[in-house]
Amino acid sequence: MKTIPTGSPGHYFLIVLLLSIPFWTIGMLSGWEALPGVPASALMVIVPGVAAIGLIVRSEGVEEALWWIMGALNLPAVNREWWVLIALLLPPSILTVAYAVMRLGNDPLPTPDSGVLWFLVLIGIFMLPALLEELGWTGFALEKLQQRLSALNASIVIGVVWAIWHLVPLLQLGRSMTWIIWWAIGTIALRVMITWIYNNGARSVLLAALFHASVNASWQSFPVQGSHYDPAIHAVLLVVVVALIVAVFGGNTLTRTALQSTDDHRSERPSWSR
Repeated sequence: MKTIPTGSPGHYFLIVLLLSIPFWTIGMLSGWEALPGVPASALMVIVPGVAAIGLIVRSEGVEEALWWIMGALNLPAVNREWWVLIALLLPPSILTVAYAVMRLGNDPLPTPDSGVLWFLVLIGIFMLPALLEELGWTGFALEKLQQRLSALNASIVIGVVWAIWHLVPLLQLGRSMTWIIWWAIGTIALRVMITWIYNNGARSVLLAALFHASVNASWQSFPVQGSHYDPAIHAVLLVVVVALIVAVFGGNTLTRTALQSTDDHRSERPSWSR
C-alpha cells in the first residue's frame, strides 16, 4: 500500500489555500498578534499538516496515516549531528551576517538584546507550528513533487506556493509590495535549503521543522523583535547560500547521491502498527 496517495500536488495546494481562508478572515477581523509581526491569521500553520493527514486518512485509512507520520518524522535522523547543527545554526548565522552588513551600511540598528537562552525558548515556541507546516510542505508535497521534478525545481514550486500562502497575513500587517517581493525571494531560497537539509538528513521532517523553527526564532531575535529586519539584504544572502549549495551538491537531488524511493525510505512499519 502506498503511503502517499496518488493525485496532483496542485490539488493539495488548492486544499491548503481553501482551508486557510477562515484563518485569513480571523486575521482581517482581529488585530491580535501572537508575537510581534505574527498576526492572528498565522494560526493557519496547522493547515498544511492537517490537509496532508486528511488526504492520507481518506485514501489509506487512519492506521496508514499514523504510519506515515512516524515515517515522515524519522526520529533516528536526529543521530545525524552535523545536519542537526546545520538546521539549528544556519538561519541565525545568515541573519548575523545580515546584521553586520546593515551596520556597515550605517543603518541605525540597536544592539541585539536577546541571548542564546531566549533563542532556544523561541525554538521551543516555534517547533510545533513548524512541524505542522513541514509535515505538509515537505513530508507530503515535496515527496510527491520529487517523483517528477528535480529537488531544486520541486523546492521552487513549493516556495512559490508558500510565499503566496503568506501573502494575506503580510498584507494584514501592512507590509509594502517591495517588502513582500524581497521576502518572497528569500522564502523561496529558504525552501531550497529546507529540501537540502531534508534530503541529506535521512528525509526527516523533524530536521526540516527544526530549520523552519530556527528561521522564525532568528527573525524574532533580530532587533527589535524583528522590527529592523530587512528582507532585501536577507534575500540576497540566502540566494548566495543557495547558489553555493546547488554548485556543490547539484540541483537534481541537492545531495551527492541519488534518492531512494519513498517506499524504500519508509519500508518498515513501527512495531505498534503491524
